[in-house]
Amino acid sequence: MIDKLRNCFDEMVVYKDLRKSNFFSALSLPSFMRDWLLKKFENENGEYDTEEVLQFVKTYLPRKDEWIAIKDRVVMGGEQVRFLAKISVEISVEKKQVYFALPDYGLTYKDTIIEYAVWEDIREDLLHGETWGMVEIGYRSPDEADILWMDTDSGAKGKGANKGKIKLTAFKPFCHYTVDIEYFKDARGEFSTSEWIDVLLGAVDYNAGGYSDEETKLTMLTRLLPFVEKRLNLIELAPKGTGKSYLFGRVSRFGSLPTDSKISRATLFYHKTKHTEGFVANSDFVVLDEIQTIQLVLKAYLESGIIKIDSYERAADAGFILCGNISKETMDDGGFTNMFKELPKSFHESALIDRFHGFIVEAK
Repeated sequence: MIDKLRNCFDEMVVYKDLRKSNFFSALSLPSFMRDWLLKKFENENGEYDTEEVLQFVKTYLPRKDEWIAIKDRVVMGGEQVRFLAKISVEISVEKKQVYFALPDYGLTYKDTIIEYAVWEDIREDLLHGETWGMVEIGYRSPDEADILWMDTDSGAKGKGANKGKIKLTAFKPFCHYTVDIEYFKDARGEFSTSEWIDVLLGAVDYNAGGYSDEETKLTMLTRLLPFVEKRLNLIELAPKGTGKSYLFGRVSRFGSLPTDSKISRATLFYHKTKHTEGFVANSDFVVLDEIQTIQLVLKAYLESGIIKIDSYERAADAGFILCGNISKETMDDGGFTNMFKELPKSFHESALIDRFHGFIVEAK
């Protein structure tokens, strides 16, 4: 199988040997980041220098608790610092300025600026919503704040308040490539259906050899449907600790897994005060864990795919995956019990349930 993968996909193949890459689990990196690192540092036999990888992670993947130290280097030390991070941008119509945010580090639009010359160089990489890449940030002091942008066609200059800002000085996309679907279709023809199922499982870190039959493999792959199909909604129920949200939180950088069980409508859809879009507008899918604590009314969006908050309205493509914990006793009842009996009252109403396309329950 490995030789066939290499023949068909050549340098796209990432050799993942969990016996050698166990140390990655201690780094708390998402799977797509781990695979990128493996591809960057390993040779054709899957061998790499662990110390070299760790040094790269230490240098370019700072932890959240290192953010204050980074700000100190940038603001107080005058350094320009480069690291890998998730970034989003916002364009102010009123001020004709571009701002950026680093959500994983709590850096918001109000404290940042992308100056015109930099924006001209990187705009094509940042116009498609939240993305990962190598950011380089510096500090623009209040003394430098007179001219914020210049229109190269008209020569017009914009001015703003004298406030210090963290500025984006450079950006390089995390994975700068386009996907050739036709190439993948042709390569797929070299594999049988059962082989391709095993390839997909391995690609998302599951061991195909650990499944008893094809049906259980396909049940696992059902979780991938929202990754490729717009506005596909799923509910998954299982006892605690069965890894329901693992796949959604670690495999794709295009989905959102909010960690706050009391997530607000503003964070999810649209913040009226800040005029910022939420997870639904910027993600391929949104996973809401701990379904028992969810208080939001989702029926309108699930039916129409339209976000409507007062005068704000736009269409979105994000699907919803709702993960819920139910007792082991309910799971062990042979499938002849009401799996929703432990869920909130709203999940007993057909008006909500009818808007979901699938229901995944872990087999005994």
